[in-house]
Amino acid sequence: MLDDLTIERELELRRDMERVCDDRVEDAPDSSALTKGVSVNTAVHDGVFKIFMGLFALILVIFYLTFSHDAETVFMIGICAFYGLMYFGTPIVLRRASRQKRENKDWTEFLDEPFSTSTGLISGRTALLQICIVPAALAICVIGICVVIALSR
Repeated sequence: MLDDLTIERELELRRDMERVCDDRVEDAPDSSALTKGVSVNTAVHDGVFKIFMGLFALILVIFYLTFSHDAETVFMIGICAFYGLMYFGTPIVLRRASRQKRENKDWTEFLDEPFSTSTGLISGRTALLQICIVPAALAICVIGICVVIALSR
């Protein structure tokens, strides 16, 4: 049946599809924050950063408590801690070195207001969840694995 399409019929179908797509674009409500006059946040709250750092530190502490009897493993945990210090310390140092003032918003205000990402607007709660879900899941897994290791000794 598809082989029976003539050029004219194919052009007609393409025009119909373009017309339908154009109608959808015109009928779609404009959800951009600029047209609604809503203030949009583009900076992550410091609390989110602190939660992320805390989860990383929790993972290192759990590893240390589990493997503190082995000197080589403690050395590797120290190297991981050094990398974490560099990873988290660099943005802190750069922020303090910049002369740009940043307004300190309230935690609940950050969680409730829209947060701008490259794919659109999300709430601050969703931003917090997207940033911290992987480290939180890793911390839970590390706790489980280390409990199993401790119980098997």
